[in-house]
Amino acid sequence: MILAVDIFVLIPALIHPFETPKFLVLSTGVFLSLILFPVSIIRIEWKAIDFVVLLLFLWQILSIFVGPINSQSFLHIQYLIICLIIYLLGRYNFSTEDNIKQFAWVLGAVAAIQSVLGILQYFTLIPWTSNFFVGYETQVFGTFKNPNLLGAFLALSLPLIFFLIYSSSKGKRILWLGVLMLILFALLGSKSRGAWVAALIGTAVYWWNSIPSVRNYFQKRSGSKLILIIAIFLTCLPFFYYLYHLNPASVNGRFFIWSVSRNMIRDDILTGVGFGNFGLHWLYYQGATFAQSNNFDYSLAISLQSAHSQYLQIFAESGIIGLILFFTLIGFVFKAFYKSQNPRITTGNQITTMLFCSIVILLIHGLVEDVFTSIPIQTIFLIMLSLFVSATVPEIIPRSPKIPKDRKWLRLFFAPVILLVLLQDAKIYQGEYLWKKGQDYAKGDNWSKAIQYYVQAKSHLPKSSELDFYLGAAYSKTGQPEKAIDCLLSSMNGLIDKNQYLVLGKAYIDDKQYDKAKKALDQVLHFYPGLLSPHFWLSRIYYEQGDTLEAKKELLTILRAGNTYHSEKIERLKADARRTLIMLNSNRENLKPTNHWQPGL
Repeated sequence: MILAVDIFVLIPALIHPFETPKFLVLSTGVFLSLILFPVSIIRIEWKAIDFVVLLLFLWQILSIFVGPINSQSFLHIQYLIICLIIYLLGRYNFSTEDNIKQFAWVLGAVAAIQSVLGILQYFTLIPWTSNFFVGYETQVFGTFKNPNLLGAFLALSLPLIFFLIYSSSKGKRILWLGVLMLILFALLGSKSRGAWVAALIGTAVYWWNSIPSVRNYFQKRSGSKLILIIAIFLTCLPFFYYLYHLNPASVNGRFFIWSVSRNMIRDDILTGVGFGNFGLHWLYYQGATFAQSNNFDYSLAISLQSAHSQYLQIFAESGIIGLILFFTLIGFVFKAFYKSQNPRITTGNQITTMLFCSIVILLIHGLVEDVFTSIPIQTIFLIMLSLFVSATVPEIIPRSPKIPKDRKWLRLFFAPVILLVLLQDAKIYQGEYLWKKGQDYAKGDNWSKAIQYYVQAKSHLPKSSELDFYLGAAYSKTGQPEKAIDCLLSSMNGLIDKNQYLVLGKAYIDDKQYDKAKKALDQVLHFYPGLLSPHFWLSRIYYEQGDTLEAKKELLTILRAGNTYHSEKIERLKADARRTLIMLNSNRENLKPTNHWQPGL
């Protein structure tokens, strides 16, 4: 039930993909579980795979201390600890056959509701969707952060639905067949090509393992097996050709992201840049990539927090050590599945196959998407992994939830912990509510009111780098450059984005610190060589410094650039540049920059 709530607290995600409410529900649920079952972790029957999971999480925690500690480091450590506790709780408390079936039922029900939401979004029947999602290829994302994550969730739910269809009575079987149809429609609507491929492979593995007569037929006839492999290969060729041409820009963008991520990996190959720190390094490596070659398409420039590949993400953040531990974990999963196979179709065999295929779907999708960076997907993966490990023992043995009398004192330890978590969660949630209120006023250009709410939110979220940026931008809009500069510099402790440097450059101009302003704007052009707006503000700097010729050159750079995106914002910027250039060419002695360097962008 915690899993279901964790995915649905997210109704606000229809408006904006805030992850904090999910994390708050998750942490609260974990500590409540520890109060209910305080001895569960102690009584786990440890297997080799459990130690690998433990080592992987411990290494990721240690990797955080490799780089500079920033405002988000504590949250990253807290999240990793909670993830580890989720796995350990699952290994003991939910390892009975009945509990695994309940998990399948709950996840299937959640998948059905998410599919209905996705279908309503496909037909534009949900009016609450924010403009935040307009840039996506499709608006079908359920309550997840983006369509790829919805696709990952629906794809991993397919083996569970197959299991429920197989193990249910006739009436319920019709119900789950209906759910299967909903999931398939929403999965197609998500346009997540990685999820499609993963779902096809996972489904093939599930039915191959569930129909022994077909499997035995091909295993006994090597020639038939070869023909089958060739047929599958020839069938896949046009399918992959179609997937590429469905959105070539997306594929090319991923190749670009992976090439830049490779450079990041090369510089910190042993330990990585630290868990959660990918986004703090991305723009610098992107800029270095552009600087080293003129062959890159500058339209590919983007600000990222992850590598769009789970394996590259782990490699970049946790180094070769983290990647080896992750591959060791995968190896143990495949080994355990192979050893657990039984020629006879049994319920235990079906459960093991179901969980294995769902894990395989996530691993395949992880090749082209960082699926584990989503809190709900990570939670589902850890629960499925813990259930799979428990299900691969010779017999699933029900454990008694009764707590020995000499261990009940542990409740007294976790009770104050959950109280502290609840108090902290309430503080964070209130801060984000005030932050959102400030954003609403900012959208209406009521910047003084926005600042008021941002300052209140800051008292609840003192270490939020993103909030520092919003507050700094608001100060800049209201002509308070000194306060803006302080907030923007502070925000760079845990967030790196081109807009920080762009607003910082504007604030330095207003504060008449022209050399620092030029340095900030040059940094934006290092990140995004094709961006035009920095040239507009550079022209202002040159004019203020008395170099009218250089100011004109910057404006001409804007005017000569093409508008390949057919963007109205770019056209407005060109109009502003043209107007300002005319004023400069008029040679008016009393030209006031503040009246003319006010871009529409």
